[in-house]
Amino acid sequence: MNIKRYGYIFSAAAVLFFSFSAISAKADNPGYDIVYSGTCGDNLKWEFDYDENGSGILTIFGSGDMYNYSYSSLPEWNSDAPEIKAVIVEDGVTSIGDYAFCGGYYIVEDFNIADSVTKIGKAAFAFESMADFVSVNIPENALDVESGAFSSSNLSTAGPEGSGCSIEYSWSSYIPRYAFNSSSIKKIIISSDISKIYDSSFSSCYELVSVVVEDGNSVYSSEDGVLYNK
Repeated sequence: MNIKRYGYIFSAAAVLFFSFSAISAKADNPGYDIVYSGTCGDNLKWEFDYDENGSGILTIFGSGDMYNYSYSSLPEWNSDAPEIKAVIVEDGVTSIGDYAFCGGYYIVEDFNIADSVTKIGKAAFAFESMADFVSVNIPENALDVESGAFSSSNLSTAGPEGSGCSIEYSWSSYIPRYAFNSSSIKKIIISSDISKIYDSSFSSCYELVSVVVEDGNSVYSSEDGVLYNK
């Protein structure tokens, strides 16, 4: 008897059995949890899994800066973009890398960025005309926004936290340079405590048609969608 030969046959049969069992388990249980993970910074990791309702959740966690990517070399999670319904950037992460969420068919209903993030990279949310981001929050400490961070994205309104805009910012004194440079925003709400707006904050925003300044702002006012200095 060729024991070695039969050993190979048994091993192959075992692999097929366990593979079939895994497929059956997934089919029988829609909430079956499959986890993909990887590294996205020297001390950062990402994890993609499904909640009990089958909605995909991308979580980025750890400490420090996210890697910078390019349009020709996007992050690994981009291949799962259509499945991602929520993104959680946890406390400890200090930046959103260049091109981090660029160019994918994302349909994100909830995008939560921790207060520890201080920088949003170039084209981080760019070229998303094919995607659907319901909303993105910008924390107060994210004062370093690279040019074109929201370039050509579907995020069309911006305003302070609680405004219901697709981009909600928590800046308390000024709107950073290049904050919405080359974006597709059509309306911006300036909160009452903003006292400085840079010329480059809204440069090349060709679709911007309305600026609304909240009551109580001591530096700016608006009328019929036009921004004025007081």
